Amino acid sequence: MRLLFFVLILVKVNLISAQENEHAAIEDYLQKEKLSTQKTEQGLFYVVEKAGNSKRPKRGDYVLVHYEGSLLDGTKFDETDKGGFIFQVGYRQVIRALDQGVQLLGENGEIKLFVPAFLGYGTVGVGEVVPPDAPLKYELELEKILAPAEYDQYMLDLEKKEKEDYEKEMAQQLKKDIEKIEDFAKKKQLKPVAAKSGLHYVLTRRGKGKAIGEGSRVTAVFESYLHDGTMFDSTKKRGEPYQFIFGKDNLIEGWDEGLLLLNEGSEAWLLVPSGLAFGPEEIFENGIHIPPHSPLFFYIKILRVE
Repeated sequence: MRLLFFVLILVKVNLISAQENEHAAIEDYLQKEKLSTQKTEQGLFYVVEKAGNSKRPKRGDYVLVHYEGSLLDGTKFDETDKGGFIFQVGYRQVIRALDQGVQLLGENGEIKLFVPAFLGYGTVGVGEVVPPDAPLKYELELEKILAPAEYDQYMLDLEKKEKEDYEKEMAQQLKKDIEKIEDFAKKKQLKPVAAKSGLHYVLTRRGKGKAIGEGSRVTAVFESYLHDGTMFDSTKKRGEPYQFIFGKDNLIEGWDEGLLLLNEGSEAWLLVPSGLAFGPEEIFENGIHIPPHSPLFFYIKILRVE
């Protein structure tokens, strides 16, 4: 027990010493910058730029904030986007300094925080962005305090707006993709049919065999192209036909839709907008490179449907 007692004392002494060193680093910075600050009992240095209204957030409240985080040398490592950031006060959803600092403000208040590492990212840091034991500086603005019901409504409104923005972005991307699809079709002298989804297809040979449906075991050969004509994949390269179970194996949406138009013996072009392929994702896999937002072009022959 006595040994454990001395170990605990040593740990506590080391912790206090580390915290004092962090305070000294911040105090040196503040003196150099000629800044006069206040300090909380927990060791957070701060300057209230604008107090805001009299309402203060309490544990359990949701707060909508804007902030910018940097190292003391001015290197910025984090900032909120235009819409701000929401967290619940007192539940360690953010570093302790932000949780404590926001409680010093009213709505529309602004504060500068000078953060010792033990109130920030501690001895671990954040990858290559924030070094271990790094004191930090934050400029924090509290826009709004939200009660639980207000938070729920805010999130519903935000979800609706994000959905609208996403749909608008997808519509704009589809328009760009269709221009590339039409250009590719013109170069290949194809006259595709356009589906509502944006998929374009050309049936070059109508098969007489079994139609493809849910659970069909399909054997096919194909060639895959980017808009510039680069062949990025083919069964000839793979050295064997492609076999899959329709509806169970993971196919892109453009194939899921287009293959339903085909049956055994069919040959077709599927001209697939990026939204029905890999969207904004960039693919590096097995020697295949597909850039983000790439419409894809497939020539497919259905050999067998079981």
